Amino acid sequence: MPQPKPRPPVELAPIFLRVKRHERLTTLPTELLMMIIKELTPGCLLAISKVSKRMRGLVCNRDAKPIWVEARRRRGWPEPDPGTAEASFANLVEGYKCNYCSQEQHFGLFGRHFELGLALCDECTEGLMKTQEELEAYTLHQDTLQCCVPVKDFFPHCPVRYFLPEVFKMAGKLFLEQADQMRKGALLEIDVGTLPTPRLIRKRLSNIRIAIRKGEALRANFNGLMEVRKDMREQRWEYCKRQLVELGFDNDQDLRLVRGSAPCDCRHDLWDPSFYHDTYEEEHARCLWIPLEHFWLGDVDYEQDSDRDTTGYPVDEEWRQLGRAYIKQAEYNRKRRLAAEKYERRLARQEELAPLYDEVCLPSDGPPLPISRSVFQHNLNSVVRLHKGSEPLDVHLKDQTLLATIKLEAEIWIVHDNELIFHRLRLALYSDGVALPTKIARMLDQEPSPFVDCDRANGLAPLHAQVDADDHTAIAARLDSLQLCGPCRMLVPLCDVVRHCAAHDRFGSVTLYTHVAPIETRQALRRLEASLAAREDTKPFDQVVKEDIKFDLTYLDKRTGAHTTERPCTWYDVLSTAFMGNLQALYRRREDRVITKISVRAS
Repeated sequence: MPQPKPRPPVELAPIFLRVKRHERLTTLPTELLMMIIKELTPGCLLAISKVSKRMRGLVCNRDAKPIWVEARRRRGWPEPDPGTAEASFANLVEGYKCNYCSQEQHFGLFGRHFELGLALCDECTEGLMKTQEELEAYTLHQDTLQCCVPVKDFFPHCPVRYFLPEVFKMAGKLFLEQADQMRKGALLEIDVGTLPTPRLIRKRLSNIRIAIRKGEALRANFNGLMEVRKDMREQRWEYCKRQLVELGFDNDQDLRLVRGSAPCDCRHDLWDPSFYHDTYEEEHARCLWIPLEHFWLGDVDYEQDSDRDTTGYPVDEEWRQLGRAYIKQAEYNRKRRLAAEKYERRLARQEELAPLYDEVCLPSDGPPLPISRSVFQHNLNSVVRLHKGSEPLDVHLKDQTLLATIKLEAEIWIVHDNELIFHRLRLALYSDGVALPTKIARMLDQEPSPFVDCDRANGLAPLHAQVDADDHTAIAARLDSLQLCGPCRMLVPLCDVVRHCAAHDRFGSVTLYTHVAPIETRQALRRLEASLAAREDTKPFDQVVKEDIKFDLTYLDKRTGAHTTERPCTWYDVLSTAFMGNLQALYRRREDRVITKISVRAS
């Protein structure tokens, strides 16, 4: 009997085992690995970076930039544009992943657009590259195409095309410039030569709220993006239609069934008996769903069962795919029915809550503003009487008995132009919420609205009953700082309200939903009102906006805890800073500092 081979010593075991197995790239020492990487091409460096996190850390860091530069020069490539990283330039030349949808594809000469610095797949190129004639269907600024990069086709006789996301981004930039000039009262003219280049615009898009991100449109170009989605959906349907015809969908009725546009009696659940002609059809569909590896393909003596028709029994993959298509479409139709039922329940709930709201009619062409009845009868016991000049607005209450309990404790003067927005924002100090934005309307399906009657006996708004009258933080979180534009019914972020309104030139018809400032700012405003009301030599508070009174603002920096004072400020500056941040930098929100004290500057 042969003796067993002795095992190596413990201290030599790792060396012994490593010598016997094959050396891999990831097990090499770092020094040897860097010597190999320095001799690779840019395409090989891209492949190396996708091996593991360790390899990506070695290749894609700032210290490895000379390696990319040397690899590019060995291939004879030109210098990349300023601001373009070496790895991005290598991915543009030798990469195989679409920069827009991340789909992997071996690009040819037509997929790499060096003017844009992007590599696009065939679907993105066909759906997002538009000619000037095709762009006429969208709502764009008149100077948009002058600021965009034209992409020339490989064939000289073909017209130039434009990258649709860049067109929408540039249109948003031009609309913002136009809104700035309208707000400042300047002429509505834009000097195209003073605008940044498209490459610099792409670098600053992270700071611009109005932008397209993976198929989601700019707020100002929502209709244009819907057309893009519709075009791409039609292209996908044409591709699926060719495949379905190959699977046996010959007539138009079958194609409409799969697409979901057939009559309602054809869109039933998969296991609904009315979906099939008989029991055999249901069993047929169940057999089609069996995966191929679990389907028994052995010899079967069909002659033993003469009562059953076995012709065309599903044993091939094409019929199996047809069954999967039926099942997938039936599941999709079921979800559509559930969504439709949920929408009907929400409409019924809104009609049920409609009597709890009162309408304040604005003297403009816009829709009326619904305000919660709790504004008139709970907590503050006050009502806001809106004025424009000397003409009062009509306040219609569905329940006239509430007029006896109203105390006119607040008056807000709405002046012309930009200050209308800020006085409507000041309304948030006296109200507990207004009509529901679209984003939180879905809450009606699960719970009562937190913006209606506060009486616990009615079973409504348990959240609001627990909130202090001076602290609406919970309600503000539910509103999520969203505003609704009256003319176009579009949700606009708070930082873009003034610019959006200026673009529409409809200040008087903008229905602005309540945005509640931080509690420190609201307390400072209330203390200021109390101090002005206590002074006999001071005019009423509603006249402050008309006077040339200066204020000192004290800020609290939440990051450092330091207090800073800014002087002098007008009432317009106070409201704009309290609710909307710095007007000169509306692209970013200043949530890191709040106003803690407002005092009248001594004359």
